[in-house]
Amino acid sequence: MINRDKQWVEKAKEVYNIQVKIKALKKQESEHIAELKRLSEEKPSQGHGFVFNIVVRPGTVDYKKIPQLHGVDLEPYRKDAVSYWKLSYEGLIESPDSLSLQEKSNV
Repeated sequence: MINRDKQWVEKAKEVYNIQVKIKALKKQESEHIAELKRLSEEKPSQGHGFVFNIVVRPGTVDYKKIPQLHGVDLEPYRKDAVSYWKLSYEGLIESPDSLSLQEKSNV
């Protein structure tokens, strides 16, 4: 369904611009965490109420590598599917002057 309703397009532009900002902030966060690691000499650290620790989460299980499970139907054990809505920007359909988007980015 192609939606050209002005309110829909404006909301889509807002969401897209927020996604671009989040991506930039995540990159900035990653850079700052790397600097904190360096300043902490990659050791747990704290100061002025801040605590900087490493969190380790167990890796996922690669069920295909378990020989006893070859040929076993695992579908009955699968949890419910997770769904979400995703907005992507595939380029200009209208004239460039009609849109006020941040620089195109794969968000």
